[in-house]
Amino acid sequence: MNFTFATTNNADLLARKDEQGSDGAAIRKELVRRKATGLWIGPDVVVKVKTRKEAESKVGQVRVV
Repeated sequence: MNFTFATTNNADLLARKDEQGSDGAAIRKELVRRKATGLWIGPDVVVKVKTRKEAESKVGQVRVV
Protein backbone atom coordinates (compact mmCIF):
# COMPACT_ATOMS: atom_id res chain seq x y z
CA MET A 1 0.00 0.00 0.00
CA ASN A 2 1.32 3.41 -0.96
CA PHE A 3 0.78 5.79 1.96
CA THR A 4 1.72 8.80 -0.17
CA PHE A 5 -1.68 8.74 -1.83
CA ALA A 6 -3.57 7.56 1.26
CA THR A 7 -3.16 11.02 2.80
CA THR A 8 -3.88 13.02 -0.37
CA ASN A 9 -7.31 14.63 -0.70
CA ASN A 10 -9.82 13.51 -3.32
CA ALA A 11 -9.65 16.58 -5.54
CA ASP A 12 -5.92 16.04 -6.12
CA LEU A 13 -6.37 12.33 -6.76
CA LEU A 14 -9.22 12.87 -9.21
CA ALA A 15 -7.14 15.45 -11.09
CA ARG A 16 -4.25 12.97 -11.40
CA LYS A 17 -6.19 9.74 -12.08
CA ASP A 18 -5.33 9.69 -15.81
CA GLU A 19 -1.58 9.60 -15.25
CA GLN A 20 0.38 6.75 -16.80
CA GLY A 21 2.82 4.61 -14.87
CA SER A 22 3.01 3.22 -11.38
CA ASP A 23 1.88 6.46 -9.71
CA GLY A 24 -1.26 6.57 -11.87
CA ALA A 25 -2.02 2.95 -11.04
CA ALA A 26 -1.59 3.64 -7.32
CA ILE A 27 -3.86 6.68 -7.57
CA ARG A 28 -6.60 4.70 -9.34
CA LYS A 29 -6.29 1.88 -6.82
CA GLU A 30 -6.62 4.38 -3.95
CA LEU A 31 -9.73 5.91 -5.54
CA VAL A 32 -11.31 2.45 -5.88
CA ARG A 33 -10.45 1.68 -2.24
CA ARG A 34 -12.00 4.95 -1.06
CA LYS A 35 -15.14 4.40 -3.11
CA ALA A 36 -15.54 0.87 -1.71
CA THR A 37 -15.12 1.99 1.90
CA GLY A 38 -17.02 5.26 1.57
CA LEU A 39 -14.00 7.27 2.74
CA TRP A 40 -13.59 10.71 1.21
CA ILE A 41 -10.94 13.18 2.29
CA GLY A 42 -10.92 16.85 1.40
CA PRO A 43 -13.38 19.12 -0.34
CA ASP A 44 -16.81 17.91 -1.34
CA VAL A 45 -16.65 15.89 -4.52
CA VAL A 46 -19.75 14.40 -6.08
CA VAL A 47 -19.27 10.64 -6.15
CA LYS A 48 -21.90 7.95 -6.34
CA VAL A 49 -21.29 5.15 -3.84
CA LYS A 50 -23.33 2.04 -4.42
CA THR A 51 -24.98 0.61 -1.34
CA ARG A 52 -26.64 -2.74 -1.26
CA LYS A 53 -29.76 -3.21 0.83
CA GLU A 54 -29.70 -6.56 2.60
CA ALA A 55 -32.86 -8.62 2.63
CA GLU A 56 -34.40 -9.19 6.04
CA SER A 57 -33.78 -12.67 7.37
CA LYS A 58 -36.75 -15.01 7.50
CA VAL A 59 -35.17 -17.45 9.93
CA GLY A 60 -37.41 -18.01 12.95
CA GLN A 61 -40.48 -16.36 11.44
CA VAL A 62 -43.78 -18.21 11.37
CA ARG A 63 -45.75 -18.32 8.13
CA VAL A 64 -49.51 -18.66 8.24
CA VAL A 65 -50.86 -20.39 5.14
